[in-house]
Order: sequence, then structure tokens, then C-alpha cells
Amino acid sequence: MDSVRDSDLVSMNDGYDIWFQLRPQNILDRYFDINRRADERIEEELRCEVVPKHDIRQQIVFPCQKRC
Repeated sequence: MDSVRDSDLVSMNDGYDIWFQLRPQNILDRYFDINRRADERIEEELRCEVVPKHDIRQQIVFPCQKRC
């Protein structure tokens, strides 16, 4: 890699039988929507003035399945 930016997105996938059933843009849209909803929930729970002061936000998503 020549350069890395703070805005770069990394997807870590483990397994020999992984099959992506959505287009990359759909996966990205879902990722950003999940984080947007989580950030809204964080603001409601922690009060709006605390969140920007400490830069609190969700950036990591862990999926799971029945047998993980």
C-alpha cells in the first residue's frame, strides 16, 4: 500500500467459504447506516455535549451468525 488515510475502510473476512451476495455499494451503504443509527443512539444516551467533546462514535461493526 502506498498510502493510508483515516477515512479508509477495511473489511476483514475469515473463512474459506465466504460468499458476498450484495454489491459492494450495498454493503457500504449498510455499514454507514448501521453506524449512523448507532451514533444517534449514543447521542441520546450520553447527552449531545459529551459526544463531540470526546469524539465518541461507532466505527466498528461485528456481524455474527448462529454458529460463530
